[in-house]
Amino acid sequence: MRIVNRKTDAKRSLVEVCFWTLEAFTVISFVYFIFRGDKSDLVLCAVTILLLIFPQIIERLLKIKLSTTAHLLALLLSIGPLLGNAYNLYFILTWWDTLLHFVSGILFAMLGFSLPDLIDRQSRQHSKLLKYLTAILFALSTAVVWEFLEYSVDQIFHTDKQQDHIVKNITSYLLGNELGNTGTINDIQSVVINGIDISLGGYLDIGLHDTMMDMFACATGAILFCIIQQIYKSRYIKAR
Repeated sequence: MRIVNRKTDAKRSLVEVCFWTLEAFTVISFVYFIFRGDKSDLVLCAVTILLLIFPQIIERLLKIKLSTTAHLLALLLSIGPLLGNAYNLYFILTWWDTLLHFVSGILFAMLGFSLPDLIDRQSRQHSKLLKYLTAILFALSTAVVWEFLEYSVDQIFHTDKQQDHIVKNITSYLLGNELGNTGTINDIQSVVINGIDISLGGYLDIGLHDTMMDMFACATGAILFCIIQQIYKSRYIKAR
């Protein structure tokens, strides 16, 4: 019993150290951006401070207990956008955005897997198939909502959250010679817009590829969680 308690205390200490470290980093960043006058980064810092305490709020509201793994993933997901936007990690590490969507797939699959038990606390005999379906569908639903938010922000504030990509080939019905036939342009080297060659070495995609890659990353994380869950049968979220 003492060994179990020691392990539990060590896990709690790890979560607390990570939490307070990230909170301190965010507060220091907030003060730093005040002197720089970066209003958008200030807002992002304020949101991050709230996101870091969100897991604790969820635990109290839903009367659940997150495992150490779930809590650490939630902290990473909370600090990720701040590091990506304010500290340019999205551009320094090109895989950073994909990693965050992958982590979100795992985290929200954990919550989705526990949803049947949380909704119907009187019965804990829900089928594994139902719980795996809710895990994947809940993770994908959160990914869709996130993409809705990114698209809305891009349209309203003229940002580029759904980052553009350079594509070398285009297939479209609009390029076809006859109605209902597709036309294809291969090996695109240059694009001219309003008489100006943008010299990007290809066609400028408007975010579709970024959106789909984010969705695939989230789905991969959710499916991986289901596989791990089936193998180890661990409980990442417990009802109190």
